Amino acid sequence: MYCVLKVYPSKCGDAISIKFLGADEKMYNIFIDGGYRYVYTNYLKSEIESIRDAPNETIDVWCISHVDSDHINGLLKFIGSDDFSDQEKDNLVSEYWFNFVPEGVVALTLIQDENTETGINQGKDLRSYLNEKGKLHQRDIIAGMTFSKGGSTFTILSPTQDELDAFKDVWLEEEKTETSKKDDYSKDFETLKNKSFEVDDDAVNGSSISFLWEYHDVKILFLADSNPETICESLTTLGYSETNKLKLNYVKVSHHGSGHNTNNELLSLIECDKFIICADGINSKTHLLPYKECLVRILHSNSNARLIFSTKKNDVLENKIFDADEKKKYGIKKFGYCIGEKPLQIKFESK
Repeated sequence: MYCVLKVYPSKCGDAISIKFLGADEKMYNIFIDGGYRYVYTNYLKSEIESIRDAPNETIDVWCISHVDSDHINGLLKFIGSDDFSDQEKDNLVSEYWFNFVPEGVVALTLIQDENTETGINQGKDLRSYLNEKGKLHQRDIIAGMTFSKGGSTFTILSPTQDELDAFKDVWLEEEKTETSKKDDYSKDFETLKNKSFEVDDDAVNGSSISFLWEYHDVKILFLADSNPETICESLTTLGYSETNKLKLNYVKVSHHGSGHNTNNELLSLIECDKFIICADGINSKTHLLPYKECLVRILHSNSNARLIFSTKKNDVLENKIFDADEKKKYGIKKFGYCIGEKPLQIKFESK
């Protein structure tokens, strides 16, 4: 067994790759989202070059969980760049997973900007490219489906068909106004532990493709920006419960650690000590991610939980969210970080 998980520094964005040795002795590569455009330039470009230069390797699946710019723009940078020929781009990616807005649905009028939250126009650009290349996935990817690659298994947990239909039916005239919000870092652990949960009702986030990935004895939840109620429903359908928890090596926490995407019910269905959060704590005033509320829920559910951030150590994450007294009182373990600007890299190998 050989498997390497990489989580690339992407501020408040998702960009992940998995490389593993398949049952057929072929090396497989899975990409999950692409972060912002700079993530392609700083990280994904060299990763893709190494795949191109390796014998018999491709990106076997590139999954775009949903169309928000912090997930899709790195891929758009790849397909629009001159770093690879058109033929190389065609050959490099065997399959794309992407739930798209069909023709005829009126989309938001948004510019392709790093500060743009919802990327329906970006989604239209990707749809056009994949349609032209004959690589547009012809089926919706929804909860209940399973896929296999190289002896690994993907069990799709979200979206439901209703959630995806809600996304497809989106017809919004939206004026995005930069508003200043206040983070919840000054609130104490006990207050947030007892705070009522309010679910994320955003249709675009709800359309996220999330899945359980299994390879030998490795199990990882990749939750994109998914709705926790949908994930709970999927896990329950698979037979998991508070008395039969899903045992995991890692969880990629939903929606960068938002307080609206991880609830106590979800945490009660899983057994995991390591939680990866794609956020840096110093993102724009409209993000304020991660929420302390989310981190408290995780830590309260499992006193052995370790939080791992896809960024280098900074003062906000290290000192502002939990002060020294809280860390000591609640036994909060040291956070994990990227080393400098390098991706977070986790290896799984047979002993």
